[in-house]
Order: sequence, then C-alpha cells, then structure tokens
Amino acid sequence: MQYIRLFSNNLNKFANKRFTPVQKLSVCTTTGALSYHLLWNSKFRPVAQAEKAKEDAYATVYKILDKLKTSTKPQIDDNKKPKQKKNIQETTQISNLYMNLMNAMDQAGKYILQEDTIPTLQRKVQAFSCLLQRYTEIKEEEPLFLAKTLESDEGVSCLSKLELKDVKRYWLFANLAYEPRPKIEQQLEDNGFKLLRYDQATGPMSVAYFVCFNPEEKVAVIGVKGTSTMSDLITDLVCSSEANHRLGIDNLRCHQAIGEAAFSITKGVLPLVEHFLIPQGYKVVFSGHSLGAGAAALAGASINAQLKSMNPLKQNPVRVYAYACPAIVDYKSSLSMKPFITTIVNQADVIPRASVANAVIMLKLLHQVDVERMETGGQLPKVSMNETEKKLALIHGQTDLYCQDHLFVPGKALIMYNSTVDGDGRDSVLQDASSQALRVIIPDANMVMDHLAEGYEESLKKL
Repeated sequence: MQYIRLFSNNLNKFANKRFTPVQKLSVCTTTGALSYHLLWNSKFRPVAQAEKAKEDAYATVYKILDKLKTSTKPQIDDNKKPKQKKNIQETTQISNLYMNLMNAMDQAGKYILQEDTIPTLQRKVQAFSCLLQRYTEIKEEEPLFLAKTLESDEGVSCLSKLELKDVKRYWLFANLAYEPRPKIEQQLEDNGFKLLRYDQATGPMSVAYFVCFNPEEKVAVIGVKGTSTMSDLITDLVCSSEANHRLGIDNLRCHQAIGEAAFSITKGVLPLVEHFLIPQGYKVVFSGHSLGAGAAALAGASINAQLKSMNPLKQNPVRVYAYACPAIVDYKSSLSMKPFITTIVNQADVIPRASVANAVIMLKLLHQVDVERMETGGQLPKVSMNETEKKLALIHGQTDLYCQDHLFVPGKALIMYNSTVDGDGRDSVLQDASSQALRVIIPDANMVMDHLAEGYEESLKKL
C-alpha cells in the first residue's frame, strides 16, 4: 500500500496550493504509480488480494476528492461565515468525480493489461533501464536523430512564414493565462489589447480563461489557463475517451474532463463571438498551454461547428494555437480539425505523447527488450537508429489508429526540434497526429522539462 499512502500524502499536501513544476511532476508521478500499481495487482496477484487493494485505494481517492471539494470553496470572512454542511448536490458532485476517475483507470487498464506480459516489477524496471540506455547510445551516436526522423517521415511539410509568425505571437496569451488578473491586464495593455472578460473558474472539469481584443488590429484572443491547481490536475486525470454530443461536433470522441471544461468555455464565449466579434470583423483566436491547449482546441472546434450549423457559409472563423496539447480527440476528429487547429509540440515533450495508444506501444517495446535481455543474459546488443525505427514502425502497424478509445493531438502538429548539435538552433516540421514521432513516448531526460512553459518559450524564440 506504499503507493496509496504516497498518493494520499501528495494530494493532501497540494490540495490548497498552486503547483510548482516540481510539485506537478511529483503528484502526476505518484498518481500514475498508484493507477498502474492497481492494474498490475489485478493481473499478477490473487484475486482476493487485488480486489482488497483496489477497494482501499478507491476509498482513499474518494476521501481526497472530498477534501478537494471543500478546499476549492471560495474564502469567506470568518465573521460572516455560516455553519457549513455538505448538501446533496456537493455529495453527488464528489461521487460523480470519483466514478469518472475510476472509469478512466478501468478504460486505460483494458488496453494496457493486454500488453503487459512482464511478470515482475523488477524486470519491468530493468527493461525500462535498458531501453533508456539504448536510447542514450543512439543519441550519442546520432545527436540529431529526432531531426532526421522527422525530416524523413512521410507527409512532412512546413508552416508558411505568416503562420509561423502567428505561432510565436499567440504564445504570449497561452503563457499569460497562468498569471493573476493585474499582470494579465498590464501585459495586455503593453501589447495593445484590452481585457474584455476574466473567468477565474475553479473546481474539477473547468478551467480559467480570459477574453481580450485589439480594436486597431481587429483581433480577439481567448487565453486558456493550463494545469496549476489541484482541481486542474483532477481534470487532467479524468482522461477516458467518450462520445461528446454537447460540443456540437459530429462523431466526436474526446477526453472526458477536458471536453466538459471546453463546454463551459463555449457557453461563456459563443454569444460574444457570434453576436459581437464576428459581425464586427474580428479575427478570433484561441490559445492555451497543456490542459489549457486541450480546452482551447475543443472550445474553438465547438464554436466553429455551431457557427457552421447556423450558417453554412461561415467556414471555421475561429483559429486555435494549442501549445503542448494532450491527446484529446479520436483520429478522424483530429484530421477534420487540421484546417483551423495547430498543435505545437516541443521536442520530446511527454504530454502530447501520453496516451493509452502510446502506453500500449511502450509496453510492446519493453516486452521486446525484456525478451532480448532474457536471451542474452541481461546484455543488450547495440542497435542502430534505422533498426530501432523499423521495429517501431512494425509496432505502429499493429496499433489501430481508429480505435475509439485511442486519442490523439488535434489538427496539424508543428513539432519543434534541435537543428544543431550545440542545441542553439531550432527548426520545425508540420505533420498530422499519426506522425511516428508523436506515436511513441521518447525516453529522454528532458521529456518533462520540454513540456514546461519555459521550454516552449526558449524553443519559440530560437525557431
């Protein structure tokens, strides 16, 4: 039960605080460890023990969510604070959240357990260590291997200079969404924009956002905040794939909680876009980072779909720039969003690659490494980059792109990468969500740092 205690301690510790990058990584890691620990127990331990472990863990998660609900209430002056009792609505909300988290675990487990054929945790760790070592050797031999992989991939193209300029420009709003209102207003004013709306949403399955406009350039931007609180992390974790009809997008399957967050934004923004901004000739842009990118992408797609249903002549008036966007939509929906969504991925960033499909691919890779280890007495033979790519392509061929529970980044993907050995140069290629570079979790030492806002800031400046 050590994972459960660690999970509980971390979540309770951060329930009332904003995340630093280290804290965010800590909570995500322990949450993932708990989830996988439960799934692994279910497969390799006696049924009775596994079920008892699950019950204990689920009870712990329920208590944490209960605490979270209390901790996210608005602060009230002690002199005016009434005696608080949980009402039926609060209890129902906590119960629903609890069930959604458990369903997300179970859905992921359905696919992961099919591929997890390594019977002990020790062998898993050893296989991963060997995979990391192999990756390090390839990187030392070919420092620009990611660049070569991307440039040789089929379907590669480049952004126009104008759109590349927009990718750099609208990063400001994604990054600014993390800041408090006074700083947002000041930065917007410095850049010729005025704040029109500021929604500081709290609670799971909702995200904060702001709306601003530049009357001279006729540009309006909706900046959506990424993960920075405990509630945001819960939104990240309720990641099961489900059909979402409320967003008005045909045949959409998406990340459950981010879909709900996007619906909340759409309700607040659609009347403004439809009745004021579009009629006044404004260019409308959504921008967000990480969780904010996912919510921005789905909200932008929803508004485009609803405007088109009301007036077929309105073809995708809203643009979206989604920085470090998680895998949030099914493959067909991702392709349909290419005309108006650009997902920007920084090098080895793990979040756009953190999907059930990629977890399955990683387990298949680990299985291959484990078999090689067993056959060679623990020593892995050296392999070239070309051999590794061939093995990966074979595994990709065995993974169904169109599985309804496999999610991908939305629209076209702009992947930024090192173009010089010293790391001072950046280049980029444009692909779709099926790119081989996005369909594997790259075991790089910078896979987390590449996801942070600072990493995107640096790469965009060098691009």
